Amino acid sequence: MRTLTTLFQTILNMSVAASIVAAAIMVVRLPLKKAPKIFSYALWGFVLIRLVMPFPLPAGSAFCL
Repeated sequence: MRTLTTLFQTILNMSVAASIVAAAIMVVRLPLKKAPKIFSYALWGFVLIRLVMPFPLPAGSAFCL
């Protein structure tokens, strides 16, 4: 039962982190409305990576989200 609790907490933490990244991207996109769409897609790629990766990245990593 302890394993399931730990798994649930891990998934919940990852979902909260992805939600924070998604909210930040929505704010960043506001001034980029006139920019090419590729920038918007690249920003949403960060959220996709955060949701798909089953493990957290080290804090010193260049790809830390």
